[in-house]
Amino acid sequence: FNNFMEDIQMMLGKRPLEPFWFFTWCISGPIITLVVFFSMITRFRTPTEGNYEYPPYANALGWLMVCSSIIFIPSIMIYEMIKAWKITNNPNYPVKRVFR
Repeated sequence: FNNFMEDIQMMLGKRPLEPFWFFTWCISGPIITLVVFFSMITRFRTPTEGNYEYPPYANALGWLMVCSSIIFIPSIMIYEMIKAWKITNNPNYPVKRVFR
């Protein structure tokens, strides 16, 4: 978040109202996204067209398309956490670089 705010300051010449952007980007944005996603999952009904009900593989394909765009966020988070854990557990790694 701080790196992003510094980039905004570099581009605009001033630092924007930090508490507002922190709340919207780091708190309310993820919460709203999770609420929408889980409400979509809980209210899901098998799609139909008139009297025709789509086969199960069509539902699976639709969910695969939805999840394929979302799966990158937690997978990159897990990758970065493992990478940071390996770096900080290295006794030869300089402490200054951890807090960059």
